[in-house]
Amino acid sequence: MANFNRTRKIVKIFTLPDWLLIIFFCFLAVLFFFKVDYKESKANVFYKNKLWQTIDLTENREITVDNGIVLQIKSNKLRVKESTCPHKYCVKQGWSNTIPIICVPNKLAIYFTEDENMLITR
Repeated sequence: MANFNRTRKIVKIFTLPDWLLIIFFCFLAVLFFFKVDYKESKANVFYKNKLWQTIDLTENREITVDNGIVLQIKSNKLRVKESTCPHKYCVKQGWSNTIPIICVPNKLAIYFTEDENMLITR
């Protein structure tokens, strides 16, 4: 019975506007936690120390940079599929959409960027 009386006292402390404000902030917290973002992933491909192309990662495809250098894009990730370098470290690195891919012998560097847009503004 003592716990029930304590709960009633707490309920009586807050007025209707207080409860509405508490519910409003709880609603905002839930919205903030579950907010929907749309991230446009892009890759900047530098070849021979110059920006060769900016690639959108949302479209699955293969791109030939130069003779023997092939990039593959699939599921918002990119990899170097084929390369003419001797050790092929860039090919062995595999799929990435965050960590840069570097191929020193071919002077190829791929850096990833994300443009965050709220889904509501699209």
